[in-house]
Amino acid sequence: MGGVIRLHIVYNTGAAFGLGQGHEWLVEVGEVLILTLLGFLVRNTTPSTRVGVALAIGGGVGNLLVRLTGPDGPFNSPVVDWIHLSFYPATFNLADVALRIGVVVAILGFIFDNRHQRVSERLRVLGSDREGGE
Repeated sequence: MGGVIRLHIVYNTGAAFGLGQGHEWLVEVGEVLILTLLGFLVRNTTPSTRVGVALAIGGGVGNLLVRLTGPDGPFNSPVVDWIHLSFYPATFNLADVALRIGVVVAILGFIFDNRHQRVSERLRVLGSDREGGE
């Protein structure tokens, strides 16, 4: 696609941008802890934040399953990254796309939902002040 997208196989034993390479077990334990934490945090959120967290969990679980069931066995199998964009420094896979989009959607959902909730609360308070003063 005009040199913008290139298919390039990279076997990544670390996390994002290759962080944690050589410490695969630590990467996998970290993934399990983060995914578990996200699962608990999503309970008391709004639908838009839940969609983002679900995407992030789905991407994280996808990568984790590859790491745990890959040909080199648990704690040794790399994730296969294969998409490289000319303007982006890392090679990634579709699970990474879901994870990153999910994080952005969850953050935006959290910000906008909390802002909407604060505005609604202020309007409710203003409305009750007017009713009390009449």
